[in-house]
Amino acid sequence: MPGPGRMPWAPPTLLQIEDRAESAADAALAGDGARAAQAAEEAVRLWPSVRAAAAERAVDPALLRRIDGLVRELGASAADVRPGGLLPLAEKANGLAAYAAGLMNLFSMTVPAALPALDAQARAAAIAGRLGEWKAAEAHAAALDAAMLAFFPTARTKAPDDLPELERRLDALADDVAQKDAAALATDARRFIAAVEALRRTYVNGK
Repeated sequence: MPGPGRMPWAPPTLLQIEDRAESAADAALAGDGARAAQAAEEAVRLWPSVRAAAAERAVDPALLRRIDGLVRELGASAADVRPGGLLPLAEKANGLAAYAAGLMNLFSMTVPAALPALDAQARAAAIAGRLGEWKAAEAHAAALDAAMLAFFPTARTKAPDDLPELERRLDALADDVAQKDAAALATDARRFIAAVEALRRTYVNGK
């Protein structure tokens, strides 16, 4: 059994659970309950395998138990999707995506773990805006700024052509939060996430 530290490559299930959790959150925000529930259920099924890989990396058992609780809540939300329950489902799914991004730091990866973390913060700001929780939206926007500042030196070296669009989308998102415009925030969060995905493709394609 490997000891603590970084392994050569992330297990496929970790990448899959991040993708499924993000898909569930995005579908819930778009009002597609059936697709959100399906993606959430797939993420829940992947968790035991991801959990085992995280445990091998000596992740704090208390942290894993907190994720266990979130996964149970996500499963319950997916099993009983109602129109009024889509935002809570989005919140739980995005929380799982954020945890998955954090777990990626345990492994060597082609794509930096910072990218899915940026996704999660932008989506969290949009969810908070939809819920009218503007203090939370401001906190997520500030965390997103901090994450971008930390990631900027690496991205400037690896993908300088992708940065201007990412920065424009980040500025628009911050303006939406300042103006408490939930509809614009939802739109600009989607555009920011699309810009992050373009940056991810740059890393994957090795440009």
